Amino acid sequence: MTMPERPRLEYNKDSARLLSKVSINAATSCWEWTGHLDISGYGKIRVSGKSRQAHRILWGMMYGGIPSGGACLMHRCDNPKCVNPTHLKIGDHLANMRDMVAKGRQARGSSNGRARLNESDVEAIRAMTRTGRWQIREIGRMFGVDEVTIHHANIGKSWAHLPGANKKVQNV
Repeated sequence: MTMPERPRLEYNKDSARLLSKVSINAATSCWEWTGHLDISGYGKIRVSGKSRQAHRILWGMMYGGIPSGGACLMHRCDNPKCVNPTHLKIGDHLANMRDMVAKGRQARGSSNGRARLNESDVEAIRAMTRTGRWQIREIGRMFGVDEVTIHHANIGKSWAHLPGANKKVQNV
């Protein structure tokens, strides 16, 4: 999936309204959205009474839309406020996720909203299991999580980005 060759932004009332909410960052050449942002930092604009992502609208105005069938727009610049069509490319969800991981943008550790432990908890858990004085079940009660959570943190199945995993597997 490649970018079409000929951009075709027609200057009209809609494009003027859209471009009035763009500020060009000279250092990055990002066209940064100055209007409303959603919780993830993407620009939002109302079109025909519906809230839409600004980068998708601008892409559509320039290139005629995004193919159906699971296609998405990926930011080459990793700036969710950017609506510069040359900073966008068409991909699919899997390609977008691989790009996120390759660039280290996925939520890890306590920055993951679903984390029940934090980095210092995991370090303490690993130290406690190395001593052999506590059972996994006891450690789980101390930290308010189940045995599997402790076991995975201990062996590095979760929290793999932290050093010091106990690769010698204890039975749960």
